[in-house]
Amino acid sequence: MRARPTHLHPTAVRAVGVASALLVTAGCTKSPAGEAREEASGAIRLTKGERQMPDALPERTASLPPEGRAILDQIQGYDRWATLPEQSQPRFSEAHGGRWVVAHQNGVVGASIARRILPFPDGAHIVLENRTAAGTAEPPILTTMSKVAGRWYWMELANASVRVDEHGRPIAGFGDGGTAACASCHARARDDFVFSLERLRRPASRPAR
Repeated sequence: MRARPTHLHPTAVRAVGVASALLVTAGCTKSPAGEAREEASGAIRLTKGERQMPDALPERTASLPPEGRAILDQIQGYDRWATLPEQSQPRFSEAHGGRWVVAHQNGVVGASIARRILPFPDGAHIVLENRTAAGTAEPPILTTMSKVAGRWYWMELANASVRVDEHGRPIAGFGDGGTAACASCHARARDDFVFSLERLRRPASRPAR
């Protein structure tokens, strides 16, 4: 299967075949019964009974569904977007396959956070780069979260092709099928399925008089 051409990330373009990813986050491909917690060190760990997302073989990918193709076009150049302040540096995540994660946000997400508006509106995109080591230039696995018609659409991409889970289901959708684990994990977040937004619950600073 030939991967769909992409300009998502400079390093991803140099990947061979589909061996190269928004999360979409996304992202938390593990047992719905498990529960994730963030340790004081900032690393995202797994608790008892939880499974990390498996490493899919290069050939374990699928074609993008229509919704996914539209989102892929919308997240072109994501690497030039701002990062979420809490995840601007590589952060270890067992839930994301024991990878190091950096999260990018588009302007819709940034504006919503600045105005403390939740839930996020349609057009919000969060793209997580997942790499096996911090600071490496390897093509990342992308996990993505995109707000479509009031719901989060999740994808996990390798070189612009959708990865599949251990059951052969494409990891792309509105929280069902191969994305059920993503939605189940993120349902524990307090801020519209998005972790690491503690600042939204802090009192807004008042302008100096």
